[in-house]
Amino acid sequence: MENVVLCYQLDAAMNENQIVSDRLIPFKVVSQITGIKSVNTIKAKEACGEFPMRRYLSIKCVRWSEREVLAYLDQLPRSFKEYKQRHDGGQAAA
Repeated sequence: MENVVLCYQLDAAMNENQIVSDRLIPFKVVSQITGIKSVNTIKAKEACGEFPMRRYLSIKCVRWSEREVLAYLDQLPRSFKEYKQRHDGGQAAA
């Protein structure tokens, strides 16, 4: 258990309990973190550069960087209004 230690940095400039270390996580954990239930959805997002690329540990074993997955979540829009502003410049359809 002591080998599996997450490092936490408590700094006024950073959020409390922000993960500082990085680890490679399987699809099951990626799914739990993001809510994305389909590997095909992740593949499509990877292909167009919207999601962090997987790392191949062997032919049948892939993992994602936890830090990159969390960064992906941080860059997502927080509201529908923000989503609309990003995708159509904030202009309403006529």
